[in-house]
Amino acid sequence: MHKRFWLIVLLLLISGTVIALPGAAQDDLPTACPVVVEDALSILGDSCGGINRNEACYGYYRVEASFTQEVVEQFSDPGDFVPLPLLDTIRTLPPVLANDQWGLALLKVQANIPNTLPGQAVTFLLMGDVTLENAVAAEAMGAAEPVTLTTTTGINVRSGPSTNFNILGSLASGVEFLADGINDTGGWLRIEYAGESAWLASAYASGDTASLPVVSGERLSPMQSFYFSTSGTDLECNDAREASLVIQGPEDLTIDLTVNGVDVELASSMLVRAGNQADHIDLIALDGRVQIDDAVVPRGFWATFPDPRRVALEGPPALDIAPVSDVLADRLARLTEIDSRLLNYPLAPPDFEEISLRDTLGLELLSRLEEGVVEDLVGQLREQGTTAADLAALGETERLDAVRERLGETAPALRDPLNDALRNNPLPSASEPINPTAPPASESAERQPTDNVGAALGEAGSAANS
Repeated sequence: MHKRFWLIVLLLLISGTVIALPGAAQDDLPTACPVVVEDALSILGDSCGGINRNEACYGYYRVEASFTQEVVEQFSDPGDFVPLPLLDTIRTLPPVLANDQWGLALLKVQANIPNTLPGQAVTFLLMGDVTLENAVAAEAMGAAEPVTLTTTTGINVRSGPSTNFNILGSLASGVEFLADGINDTGGWLRIEYAGESAWLASAYASGDTASLPVVSGERLSPMQSFYFSTSGTDLECNDAREASLVIQGPEDLTIDLTVNGVDVELASSMLVRAGNQADHIDLIALDGRVQIDDAVVPRGFWATFPDPRRVALEGPPALDIAPVSDVLADRLARLTEIDSRLLNYPLAPPDFEEISLRDTLGLELLSRLEEGVVEDLVGQLREQGTTAADLAALGETERLDAVRERLGETAPALRDPLNDALRNNPLPSASEPINPTAPPASESAERQPTDNVGAALGEAGSAANS
């Protein structure tokens, strides 16, 4: 029980929430909330540990939800589950310990994980005063029951509903496939191909398509795009708006998400919270890295941007990236104690020593190197006793030379990627704001796809090559 108590206190600290009970000093906290401590953590792990993909689990009191249609499933007590496609909004309430309340909920989101990887899911853990609103349109979710069709000849599979889109592959004649939508002209069917949304011409498929909805664009899963918010209601807590959302993808998979209208690529784990600046959102890279448009947020760094729904913007929001502070690093370290049954793998946020080394190396260098190389690089520096202060005492050129020299004997495999990453010196300051909305360098004209499925399949006829 004592372990659970301290874990819940640590999680509340991580979310930035300070508990204030009427008539109780902070020193009295250990005796003021034993019921919440015992119930919240044990029930969350016991009740939600068996959650499946595309489900939401009521973790602990209180959780409120609204749905896209009337539901028969009960969603009012810990251990209740509801299918994600039915979920419109979900809110976990801030802690009110006198009422035995600290809202916790667990979601398993498919995102862009292909159906060929059954059971794999993105974990969403909502803690405290958090509201998530599903921003994926019903037509994009492929909510309709897919129909089985059959190709009548060899046919190209394309990335969009037109011959102007590139060819992803092909299907031979007589192959059965599943379609979950049709475009507005009726000429193209949306299918899943190699784990991605794809299209093929309906003229070369047989079967009943009458039940298919009219769709456009790629298929998204429920909550792959969402809006995060907090109410800012204090109740019996100070700064309850600092509640948080932990998101963790499967190992070795990059997850595509849209957070408050901002496209994010997640390679491992991050924490979402309301920013210290009014009407801002913070994304903190816990493991791996986060990419927002063209900007990389390395492990141990956080990015903040104005919430497009609350701030009038001209174009995409500007992005500021900075290393996590020592105080926040200590709080994030406590995430390692979250019940492993709720996660894809144990969380392992960096300590402040690692963050300091990464910061001294510089954001630009961290962005150019693969995360695995950065981990090895920082690990070698720490094994050699090199501190952030040692590196900071050198000039930039000397610092990079010292890194090369020290890695030369003990980690020669790192020299090539390191040198490749440094070819475009000088490097900007690690604290310099980065705006990922800057126009990219011009690219060469895109090559038009060539229809050659007939030759590839040994079949004749150009009409089939749509």
